[in-house]
Amino acid sequence: MPFELGKNLHLIHVADDYEAVTAWYVDVFDGLAGWVYSPDDFPYLDVEIRRAELIIIADCCVEPMSPARDVPGWDQAPVGRFLNKFGSRWQTMSWYTEGIVDLYKHLQDRGTRFYLLGGNHGDDGLDEGLPVVFTHPRDSYGGLEFAAHQDTRRPPRPPHRDPRFYPGFDPEWWVRNHPLGVRRLGYTTLVVDDLEAATEFYCNGLNGKVLTETTSRACGTRNRYVSLGTDSVVELANPIGSGSLAAQDLALHGPMFHAVTWNVVDLDRTRAHLQDKGVGILDSDGQTLIADPKSTYGAVHRFTTWTPPGDPRD
Repeated sequence: MPFELGKNLHLIHVADDYEAVTAWYVDVFDGLAGWVYSPDDFPYLDVEIRRAELIIIADCCVEPMSPARDVPGWDQAPVGRFLNKFGSRWQTMSWYTEGIVDLYKHLQDRGTRFYLLGGNHGDDGLDEGLPVVFTHPRDSYGGLEFAAHQDTRRPPRPPHRDPRFYPGFDPEWWVRNHPLGVRRLGYTTLVVDDLEAATEFYCNGLNGKVLTETTSRACGTRNRYVSLGTDSVVELANPIGSGSLAAQDLALHGPMFHAVTWNVVDLDRTRAHLQDKGVGILDSDGQTLIADPKSTYGAVHRFTTWTPPGDPRD
């Protein structure tokens, strides 16, 4: 069966204190917390020695995560190692995936390496009892996670309880009722050193489709936008010059999951709310503003009124 990427599962924000980050997302975004799609895994997951929360913002789910420092071995587990090496920041993008075995075999044939939960190498096969797989970040220009889902067009079976799949959930609530005015997740950004190779991976490796290419003064990058799954757009960003956040990130860490951009209805309205909440603004070009990661627990957040031409969600 051919694989199919479905809805975005979550975006992982690794930080020192997931509870503090969760409170920040609730305060600034009015994110919907307090639910989980797998109760046995939250907040503590023993195999990864970490604690986490899940937060819905419009059509997106963000997962603040921190190592369980009170548990021996936390610094040898994946989340602890990541935090110690890279600090607080975005770590992983993930999707509900139909045909995960086919995706695994397809990418493995292309030379992609894999990990399983807990950091165990996944090159010898998937764990049939827990069909979740992670790419080696160096093989996919950033960390990717794929989780088995019996049908990307229908709600997951219990104990999965993602509210975005069920009647009554309204992603437009944030537009009508919240001063930030988030319409949806605009796109996620991978900072890359080879735009052509990254495009090849996301198009031929993950069945993505290039939408458009731009250059951003505010971000200091040449960008290519790729549509993935049922509701995702990934920005592949290659820095121009050396002064931008993206250029600094690439120089320090290599290709990585760099930023999240939220599509909003009014940039002035968004700016006013962010400043009221103590979020600093680094730069803006009139369409997109960049929040200071020092005021967002290390994760680069952007807000834009721009949509890539040809975005299938429109």
